[in-house]
Amino acid sequence: MGVRNRYCMVCSRAAAANEQAGRHCCSKNWHGSSSSMEANIIQEGFMNSVAMYGIKYTKIIGDGDSNVYKTILDSRPYDALQKKRKRHIEAKRKTSRRRCRKSLFLDKKIQQNYGVSAQKPDLSESIPPPPKEWLLSTLRLSDEEMKGIERKTINQRTSPLWKEERRKRLTASDFGAICKNFPTRVVKE
Repeated sequence: MGVRNRYCMVCSRAAAANEQAGRHCCSKNWHGSSSSMEANIIQEGFMNSVAMYGIKYTKIIGDGDSNVYKTILDSRPYDALQKKRKRHIEAKRKTSRRRCRKSLFLDKKIQQNYGVSAQKPDLSESIPPPPKEWLLSTLRLSDEEMKGIERKTINQRTSPLWKEERRKRLTASDFGAICKNFPTRVVKE
């Protein structure tokens, strides 16, 4: 395969010093884009494959939208080059990606601590749950305390106090889960 360079160190240093480059073997031999460089190198490989190695590539498998693919087909390196667009390759790739996405959400094991089949918690019956009034009283704050917390938690995510206070209170992300725990709820399913 050929070598393409878009850079010559001797020419580059001379240009930086505002001088004329001396006599040298310039390694810069490409002036186009990198993608056209890639296409040109591969095209040259196809064109010289018979002379260099005595082989002909009989099939090209491509998706049809590649610059390299188009360049090879336009150059016609052999008389009978069989081109095949493998649409089923792309379809198969999309199908496997879709199946993979679905399988991420399918859990083969039944989770013991979640959903309809949830078991009783590990807490012993001797420990009573905290009374509702006591829990609500720990959350009640005076106006001065609320203003103080507001000033201290102004940076939100970077404030540990904000995170602690947020955990104590009902937020929009917790609302649905909490409402579903009430036996007398009226929730539209």
